[in-house]
Amino acid sequence: MSRGQKLEPNKDANGDHTTFIKDLWGIILRYATYVVNVLNPNKFDEVKRVDLYGNKHFNKVSGENIPTPHVHEKNIPGEVRPANPDEIPECNKKIDDNE
Repeated sequence: MSRGQKLEPNKDANGDHTTFIKDLWGIILRYATYVVNVLNPNKFDEVKRVDLYGNKHFNKVSGENIPTPHVHEKNIPGEVRPANPDEIPECNKKIDDNE
């Protein structure tokens, strides 16, 4: 997955929402959740991003490499943690079960 595939809020959204990037086969590669912020010029703040594929990330607070899938949230010490099962989309779980 290239870095060129950046998630952005839906500029036409009227409220909190989630956007995602899929591959050619419909597998979700990453998704992000945004909340309304009228003080932000783009109207939204990213509050959570889940990377389902890609490189591990280093948590500066715990000193650990966090494998993928992982979650980025500003309120997490070190801002990255492993993804919980409920944060992995069902369409991705079905593919993983067939491997």
